[in-house]
Amino acid sequence: MKTRQYNEAMEELNADDAFDFVRDNIFMLIENKSIDAVYKTEEKPCLDYNVMEKYWRRALDICKEIVNLDEDEISNVNSDKVPVILANKYANDFDYRVCEKIVHEIEKNAKKCNSNSFFATPLIDADDIVPQTAGIWYHQKRSEAEKAELRIEELKFEKK
Repeated sequence: MKTRQYNEAMEELNADDAFDFVRDNIFMLIENKSIDAVYKTEEKPCLDYNVMEKYWRRALDICKEIVNLDEDEISNVNSDKVPVILANKYANDFDYRVCEKIVHEIEKNAKKCNSNSFFATPLIDADDIVPQTAGIWYHQKRSEAEKAELRIEELKFEKK
């Protein structure tokens, strides 16, 4: 049970770290760059290359799917402006958040292209500001994973 709890907590943390990486490199994602062009070990990434590659490929697939949507599918969106067809398909948190971010970036870039004035676009995008509660959740989840890992080690010692 503790192993399952630990694995679930780590999966949530990995997905959150991967989303942060995707969010920080959204332009590279939209330009269909490979993980090799984006992942830089000297910047001390949170996730191992192999783990990040799995998430990056998922994000690339979502981006390709968004680009290939037809006009009817793009116009039918939910309250987050995510096409309903994709909102139904991508139920897990990472995929949905990536989908939402890609749609937002494409829309933001389209508005920039339509606007000639430098001052028409805000310097700071409100959607890029991460609420403080996100950091609290992350630290709580990290603590939960560490406690589960410690309990696993205790149980292994007791078993011996």
